[in-house]
Amino acid sequence: MTKWNKDMPKRLLAIMKKGFSFEAACADLDITRVTGYKWCEIHKEFKSAKLKGEQAALKLLESYALASVSGVIPESLKKYGSKKINVTMVIFMLKTRFHEIYGDKTKVEHTTTPEPFIIEGTNGEKVKLGVKDKVKE
Repeated sequence: MTKWNKDMPKRLLAIMKKGFSFEAACADLDITRVTGYKWCEIHKEFKSAKLKGEQAALKLLESYALASVSGVIPESLKKYGSKKINVTMVIFMLKTRFHEIYGDKTKVEHTTTPEPFIIEGTNGEKVKLGVKDKVKE
């Protein structure tokens, strides 16, 4: 296990700029993700590098999405011998890693009635409930 040193934020950011997640970067730094999150709490510069790394990874994925529209392969992919961008994978990564921005939105509507209602338990017992009553699980 690697011990903290002042180069850790710089190393973290360099890894995450390549598109890797914070957890994957922790593995490259030879630390657990738990240690990584603890370091974020203790070392503000590490947390800052994490946030900048997440923004850089988002920018990288968005650049791949934009490049797929134009048909141009970014240099970062050419070095791997890529001939095209896998748009499905880019969309998947955007929707899962950056779900707060690109994830599917779900709208849940719920209404209640002020009148009490009766529910029946599995044992046949009937219970009268009002709006303020809670059902025990």
